[in-house]
Amino acid sequence: MLGQTEHKGIQAGISSEGIQVVRIHYSADPMKDPDTHNGKEWRHIELQGYRGVHDPRWRKEMEIDFDAHGGQLLFPYLLEYQNRIFVNPQEIKGAQLIAGLDYGTRNPSAFEVLAIDYDKNIKVVYEYYEPPKAHKESDEVFRARKGYKMLAAAIKQCPYFSEKLRILADPSLWNKTQEARDSTGLMSVADLFAQEGVALTQGQRGRDFACYESLDSNLWDNLAEPRLVIFKNCPWLWWEVQRLRFDDYAAATQANQNLKEKIVDKDNHAWDAFKYALMSVLNVGFFSGCDLT
Repeated sequence: MLGQTEHKGIQAGISSEGIQVVRIHYSADPMKDPDTHNGKEWRHIELQGYRGVHDPRWRKEMEIDFDAHGGQLLFPYLLEYQNRIFVNPQEIKGAQLIAGLDYGTRNPSAFEVLAIDYDKNIKVVYEYYEPPKAHKESDEVFRARKGYKMLAAAIKQCPYFSEKLRILADPSLWNKTQEARDSTGLMSVADLFAQEGVALTQGQRGRDFACYESLDSNLWDNLAEPRLVIFKNCPWLWWEVQRLRFDDYAAATQANQNLKEKIVDKDNHAWDAFKYALMSVLNVGFFSGCDLT
């Protein structure tokens, strides 16, 4: 995964093969930055021949979006407004906290913490994301460094963690599928986390489209002043929300079909954790069941 550097339009990171990678977007050039007058004029000229900035050809060739033909992006404006949505961490005062957990056995697990202030603005302030499976890592080695004990320990290292922190997770974690240590019966994964001092609360399964609409039509309806921001110490969530796509039909089929109201189920572990927390907040109302920092 490439992370945003302190320079606009420049991302850097280490590939799974251990190679240093730098990606330079056209906005790194002040003469092409759409936030400037010259940049707007340059892009207006360059867009001739394309069907706007959401044209898959433009996104693949100019926005470095190699999956552009795989379906329409949920949030195609994120790159343009990243300086206002993906922001430097700041001190959290007078906010209430809630968290979400996406627990994976074969996939990475993700843990996201949200802070809600009195003006009903939301900040994603902390993230734990299990290192994904390395390029040459075997399934056995990958599973050996995972598990509920290691994840529970990582969650308790979060500076915002307390026994009162409400952590929403997938309801499937309450299924009795785990053998008890004393062989007295079956336990749930949620029970195992509780034994490690991490209490979980059942979130709502699905709701991807509802979460998308809450962001697109409410929290991000005015991108000049977004009501939800993501701190830069949460790079995996930022990476995932930029890549989320609608599960569209192929072009030939789509001409005779209604658009799907479904999101591609891929690269969405941090998104799922974020979604459990966000939808709980929006469902029960702000400041209900959360703890002040």
